[in-house]
Amino acid sequence: MNKPVIWISTIGGVLGFPPYEIAEFETEFERLKPYMDQENLTEAKWNFFNHYFEDELGFRTATGYSALWNGMNGDAWDEYNDAMANLCRKKK
Repeated sequence: MNKPVIWISTIGGVLGFPPYEIAEFETEFERLKPYMDQENLTEAKWNFFNHYFEDELGFRTATGYSALWNGMNGDAWDEYNDAMANLCRKKK
């Protein structure tokens, strides 16, 4: 059975990441968001993503969540939501 992944659009294709890693990234992004350029927050987010996942991306550049994020893998969504809930509990 394939493991659920969150699909990220990159220049030239898509790349899958484990939901827990995306949840960790989103948590870190939320922590740093107040210090980022608020007028260009989307661009700042994906620049941070590219830095955060530099090793996994290699020479690819991430540009956003793929449309596959919502449509093809409900299990990935469920794992992501569980991971976010766990990370939020750990912060308290």
